[in-house]
Amino acid sequence: MIDLKKLHLSPVLFGEFFNIIPNIVYAAQGSDVDTVIVDGKIVMEDRKLKNVNEDEVIDLHTKIAKEVLERRKPFRSQGLNL
Repeated sequence: MIDLKKLHLSPVLFGEFFNIIPNIVYAAQGSDVDTVIVDGKIVMEDRKLKNVNEDEVIDLHTKIAKEVLERRKPFRSQGLNL
């Protein structure tokens, strides 16, 4: 479900000048999505994931990023800017 009451999506027109699909394709942003339903199941509601712990994902991404940066240190000391 997309919140169409946003300045960057206006005007929303119906009837002969229907423009919802072009507005979504060309102007909508990920932050406009409020609720996502997949196979009849709500996976995101009120912009909150229902089946994923976002804090755990952020912590895991941070840990992995640090590990990747540590692994590239030897290359930087050789003058390679990787």
